[in-house]
Formats: sequence, C-alpha cells, structure tokens
Amino acid sequence: MKILTIACLGSGLGEPGESQYESMREIGRLIAEAGHIVMTGGYTGIGMEAPAMGATEVGGQAVGVTLLKKPGNGHLSSCIDCSTIGKVSLSLEQQFGLYLGTLLGADRFVIASGGGLGTLAELIAILNLLSKHWQTPKKVVVLQAGYSGLGWDQGMIHLIAHWCNIPIETFSTIYFVQRPEQAARIAIA
Repeated sequence: MKILTIACLGSGLGEPGESQYESMREIGRLIAEAGHIVMTGGYTGIGMEAPAMGATEVGGQAVGVTLLKKPGNGHLSSCIDCSTIGKVSLSLEQQFGLYLGTLLGADRFVIASGGGLGTLAELIAILNLLSKHWQTPKKVVVLQAGYSGLGWDQGMIHLIAHWCNIPIETFSTIYFVQRPEQAARIAIA
C-alpha cells in the first residue's frame, strides 16, 4: 500500500464540540486509521487543529506547516517551519509561497466548506493546478457537513469555471460530500 499524504484545509476558527470541527477531527482519525498521513496548516480551528487531533489520537501522523516562526498546535507529530530555508530568513510573502507550495504537494485534499481567505487561496491554487499543470489530477473533497453559512458547493465551482474560462470537465476530480466517512473514503481510495 502506498502511504498518501492528505492535506486537510479549512478555517482557523472553530472549537472542539462544534459540528464542522468534529467532522474534520473524524476525517483526520479515518485517514490515520487507514495508514495515511494528515497534513495541515499548523495552527488552530476546523481545518488545522481538528484533523491533526483526530490523526494523533489514534496514533497516526499529522504534519503541520507554519509561518513566521509561530509554533504549531499541540496535536502535530512534526512541523515544517516555512520561515527559513537553511540559514536564510524569508519574507512573509516568500514564507506564504513556500507554505502554499508545501500543502499543494500533498497527494489529495479534504477541504472544510466555508473557510476564510486563506482556505479560499488554497482552493484557488488547487483549481489552477487542476486546470493547467497536474498531469494526473489530484482528488479534492469538499466537506459541507455542519456548515451553517452559504458554504462552497458545485455552484461555486461552476462560477469559477465561468469567470476563469475553464472547461467544467477540468473539475471532474472534485467531490462534494456531507459526511466525514464519505470524505475520507473518497480521499483514501
């Protein structure tokens, strides 16, 4: 079995006990139980802390990617600090590029619907690579469970495809699901 790195992305907001937080925690647990690695931004909330917590609670690995020498959350197995390369300190813009590039290097993605600007930037970067550069498209799963706002759905992808003049078929590896088990099953398969 090939060990996959699955990036879990989403809001830095949210607390244990909230519906979407617990859904992403469950995804982290399911990914780890299947023998794969969870990668997140290294901080708090629905998209970062929750899947890392789920993975490490069952003895799995959770890798966090951080900026500005800020420590990652307490549920990470390891951390990639994007503030330096060797002994060279990087600007915030360079760190963000390295941060985003590191997350995009994952084998697959699970995104919690309705994240903020950071999550949207990650989604747009994924869509750009899906439409232009990846020879073999990577699976992207958007989890809509427990989101009480407008959320992200197929309509959003259709609008982005229209605005950016991208054939909608480009997005054939994007799945929209309601349950953590569905998200994990698609991401792992």
